[in-house]
Amino acid sequence: MSSIAAFSLVATPSIAHQAILAFDQSDPILVAIAAHEKAAGVHSECVRHVCATEEALPGSPAEIEGHPDLVAANAALDDSSRAMYEAALALAAVAPTTMSGAAALLDHVGSPGHDQDWMFPEFINDKDEVPFKSAVMRHVGMSLKKMTSSRYRAA
Repeated sequence: MSSIAAFSLVATPSIAHQAILAFDQSDPILVAIAAHEKAAGVHSECVRHVCATEEALPGSPAEIEGHPDLVAANAALDDSSRAMYEAALALAAVAPTTMSGAAALLDHVGSPGHDQDWMFPEFINDKDEVPFKSAVMRHVGMSLKKMTSSRYRAA
């Protein structure tokens, strides 16, 4: 598979997120979650492509290091990593506007037993050491406060 073909793969959102998207498309966080899931799927395919390329090339790791196919596969992997982390950072920037969106974001980022930590950056930025998942939890909390306070004012 070429590096370009790896980027054209479409990863589908989880069944739970598909159901939420079908029910309520008005919350922008659902689009951000789907974009992050797609970027993570492309990244996974790029990892598989690098491994397959390494296995297909004759020679030791040192001998194949500069091979054009491997260089291209690794470049695609680097690009997919950046895209996945950028999509993850959007999760902390796009405010959920519905309770189902807030729940979907919490599920996507912090489900118990969620072993997909590779999908998320460790920290929210390079300036301070605020863990990414902590920043997302605060982001959801602020969004929920905003949602509930506007409901009480409207009543």
